[in-house]
Amino acid sequence: MSRVGRGASGDERRSFPVASAGAMPVIARLASYSLIAGLALQAVVVAAAAGDAHALFSEDGALEIAQMLLAAGAAALLIGAAARGPEARALLVVLGLGAVFAAIRELDGFLDRAITKGAYKAFEVPVVVAAAAVAWRRRARLAGDVASLLAGPAAYLLFFGAFVVLVHAQVLGQKELWHAVVVDVDSRLTKKAFEECSELMGYLMIAFGALEAWLWARRSRPL
Repeated sequence: MSRVGRGASGDERRSFPVASAGAMPVIARLASYSLIAGLALQAVVVAAAAGDAHALFSEDGALEIAQMLLAAGAAALLIGAAARGPEARALLVVLGLGAVFAAIRELDGFLDRAITKGAYKAFEVPVVVAAAAVAWRRRARLAGDVASLLAGPAAYLLFFGAFVVLVHAQVLGQKELWHAVVVDVDSRLTKKAFEECSELMGYLMIAFGALEAWLWARRSRPL
């Protein structure tokens, strides 16, 4: 019985290396991420109350620029993590290209004005093709890459950040909802404020997840 118990503990340690290395640093980082996200959202509230809310939440406004910078930073961290060695490289490259795609998408208004309407698609297509090519070429290793990344908080932060940006903000940011529930004020501004704040939170989570992936790669494969 005691051998079985010891064997189970060994399995748990192998399955959750974060716990065996000490959970306190991870908890401290997660608490820091929560504090940063809360302060960022509070800064949005203060800025909206003190200035022009329309400009803050508009296309290419301060929030969209912040989202683009967060996506670009996440891309750099993920691709940097992939460059450190072969472990989970394919998955990290695909995730990094996904962040590049998101950064380009946040620049759609600027690219439309600077070049032509829909110009951002010309930049997105090569990114999608490259990500698909990497995923197909390394398809046999992707499941193992995911399992490796699941050992720490990076995968969960990246997943829930993507969920907030791609699902939560888009579904609850539909104009039909806000036209139905907001009748006394400009529902378009309310809709835009909710959508942009939700996307900011999602991109913060993605950036935190990318940082965790980079830290994981640094620990796993020191230069």
